[in-house]
Amino acid sequence: MKSGDRSFSIDSRPSDAIALALRTRSPIFVRSEVLHDDVAGISVPKLTHRKRLGIVLQAMNPALARFFGGGEKGLLVSQVSSGSAGDRSGLRRGDIILDVEGEAVSTVGQFEKMYPEYSDGFNVTVRRGKNHSKIRLRLVPGRDGSAQPK
Repeated sequence: MKSGDRSFSIDSRPSDAIALALRTRSPIFVRSEVLHDDVAGISVPKLTHRKRLGIVLQAMNPALARFFGGGEKGLLVSQVSSGSAGDRSGLRRGDIILDVEGEAVSTVGQFEKMYPEYSDGFNVTVRRGKNHSKIRLRLVPGRDGSAQPK
């Protein structure tokens, strides 16, 4: 946080950090050891879609559903790297991915298991904007985060 010419860090629960970030439209920074795979003995799946698609996804919850409108189903696209497969496909920050090839998706782990089945690319339905319009996009993952144009 910054106040005048001073800056300082705050330690918080993830839910509080998300609530503050949404209200202030600010990023959340996390120390790498907090995100390390074996913290507290919890096994975290490798998120290869982040590298191959260049996107960061997060499961919808009641607070996100209120902020973005609509229901609690789907995955929020919280980050899209410039020039990535996600970017070239037309994904935007704030989009909600509702399904992959017609199959509803509601957790990041579920998405991570589904998308490798479609090495030649796959279609997603995305809810976008204040009017909640639904559009279809085709994602073609690249090995290094690159992709073919849609």
